[in-house]
Amino acid sequence: MIYTNMSMSIKLSGLPGQVNQLAHAYVVEGYDLESLFQQSQLLAKTLLCSNKQQTSDGEFVQPCQRCHSCELFDAGSHPDFTLVEAEKTSIGVDEIRQTSTFLNKTSQLSGSQVVVLKQADLMTENASNALLKTLEEPTANSYLLLLTDKKRKLLPTILSRCQFLTLDGLSKKQLKNKYPDLPDYVIGFRYQSESDLIRWQEEDKIAQFEQVFSLFMGWLKHTISSPLLIAKVGNDQELHDFLMYLLTRRIRQLMMKTQYVPQATKAQKLLSHYHTSHTNIVGVNKPLALNALLAEIITLVN
Repeated sequence: MIYTNMSMSIKLSGLPGQVNQLAHAYVVEGYDLESLFQQSQLLAKTLLCSNKQQTSDGEFVQPCQRCHSCELFDAGSHPDFTLVEAEKTSIGVDEIRQTSTFLNKTSQLSGSQVVVLKQADLMTENASNALLKTLEEPTANSYLLLLTDKKRKLLPTILSRCQFLTLDGLSKKQLKNKYPDLPDYVIGFRYQSESDLIRWQEEDKIAQFEQVFSLFMGWLKHTISSPLLIAKVGNDQELHDFLMYLLTRRIRQLMMKTQYVPQATKAQKLLSHYHTSHTNIVGVNKPLALNALLAEIITLVN
């Protein structure tokens, strides 16, 4: 999905100004995976474009959008571009071997070849090891873009063979100026992911966040019961994460007042334990676990 009200220009810190200065492989990191993917697509399209917008020094800004290469890219049929995505929960060795085979072929159109690995941190260990050979023996005019929001999960041997690009995001203040109608707590929840803010507006989900926030404030004042708050969150993962954000924000507020530090510290330990059990224990009864957390933590955060 392309969000048309997002700026379609390359905003990646660390990108050299000239095409001939580009490295073979980049780890492209950012918290906003949708924006990260858009940026990588735009960079790939630019690298393959036969009529890049350039200065006299060879600096490229963006693709021309008119050449045959750009048309093929937009149609999803460019012969010199490959997108690798996770099958279910991981990127396996077969996908990486297919990538290596692709890069060993001669470019069919533009003279360059580009591979984008979406969520590269989902590569299995065998897949990562298979990728090493490609990184160690790059073919001419080939580019690998490894997208991730969890760079630490990539093998050190992968990281040592790549350069790094970072997605430039807007600050909370800039986002507030850009989206003045959004509540501060919604921007604070996802300020590193502008595409989520846009999607939520398109899906009319902001009202749900407002309802959870209102119930949460009532819960702090003991005018709303935990079951009512939990019922509103339901099985919606984003609403669950939003509730966790509100609890974390409340704990941080208490931490700023010396007299509340002991109880805030206890609350933080409870929240950390909940996160661990919620994430790592298979088959946990999530509503029951959330109810137990709220029952314990309420006296510490109100």
